[in-house]
Amino acid sequence: MRLALLTRAQETQEKTPERSSKVNHAHLIGSIYEAALDPGRLEDLLAGFSSHAEASVGHIDIEDAASGKVMFVAVHHMDTDMRDQYLARYRAVDPRRKLLNGAAPGEWRLTQDHFDQDFLDRDPFFRDFAVPRGGGHGAMTHLDFGYFRGFVCLGRALRQGPFTNRARRRLADLTPHLQRASALTAQAGRSLAMQFAFHALLDHVADAVLLVTCDGRLLHCNASAQSLLDAGDGLQVANGFLRTVDPRAGALLARSIEAASRVNPRHSPGGSHAATLHVPRASGDPAWLVSLLPISPPTELGAIGGIPCAALWVRTPNRERRITPEWLQFALDITPAEARVAHAIFLGASLGDAAGQLGVAEATAKTHLASVFAKTGMRRQADLVRYISGLRPHFR
Repeated sequence: MRLALLTRAQETQEKTPERSSKVNHAHLIGSIYEAALDPGRLEDLLAGFSSHAEASVGHIDIEDAASGKVMFVAVHHMDTDMRDQYLARYRAVDPRRKLLNGAAPGEWRLTQDHFDQDFLDRDPFFRDFAVPRGGGHGAMTHLDFGYFRGFVCLGRALRQGPFTNRARRRLADLTPHLQRASALTAQAGRSLAMQFAFHALLDHVADAVLLVTCDGRLLHCNASAQSLLDAGDGLQVANGFLRTVDPRAGALLARSIEAASRVNPRHSPGGSHAATLHVPRASGDPAWLVSLLPISPPTELGAIGGIPCAALWVRTPNRERRITPEWLQFALDITPAEARVAHAIFLGASLGDAAGQLGVAEATAKTHLASVFAKTGMRRQADLVRYISGLRPHFR
């Protein structure tokens, strides 16, 4: 009897004239791509899906692909209590999600093709949650965003009948756009992750690194460069542009930046594209050594929309000033106490002076130094100093 009623309901819906125009369909396709780059548009997109497929309720949840943690949820005609119940209790046992195993992103699958009435009556998810809340029939798809996954579900109440063939066609027409939008979102996510990783990597570099446009506008600087600019000793930023305290050095630096940013290192003989110049410091400390490296797009086509820029690698001749006890602990794989003694010896202190500076007995300092010798293979303090001087702490 129930099957007959559902069949008649479906036949009635099939005879209903198409209500969505090509313009509405095109608008929904546009919404897919807008939501791919702006999660805030997912609720509008979900409403469009529901209208297109004549569904009554729906939801989209975005999860971390590695941990499965839900990062974002959009709902349509679901109140807060219903949404929270689904996430806290029923999402983990939702059998509809298993129907998407092996399905391509954007490919829709319908519960009416897989679950009969007996299953709906027996399954806790359908019996206690989906059917009473108006989602007895479901249409689902998943989206692959690379680092994230999306699960989309549209629901119809049992009294409304199953999804019609017209709804199937409409949803199928959206599949290629959902697939392309997923790829677009994945690419945007990878680009953002690379940007964060790039910034984090530069912050670990001990030398100051600055990226500037061909006219000297600062695009980015790492943590070391920010400290250098904050000190204003030789290099500084004014109105967004890199400046020097020495006018002659500034003019030379500007010309060098402009020249370096116009060079494609892929087409330049090895090493001829790099340049190094000295930038005096107002403090009287040794001048900065500034190496300029051109930054070119990976392809010639990228140069059309790219900004000519250059990287500035700033350091001082006496690199050993950046050697710290913390860095020695890492570089030599020694204890903090051993690193403090080794650092004091490196800076020219005698063993007795090192013990006094560190507030330990000379015998204790001698024990630490002996341990450093054993770990580094050195036998004399002079050998240890030379060994440390040969190390280059490129990273913070």
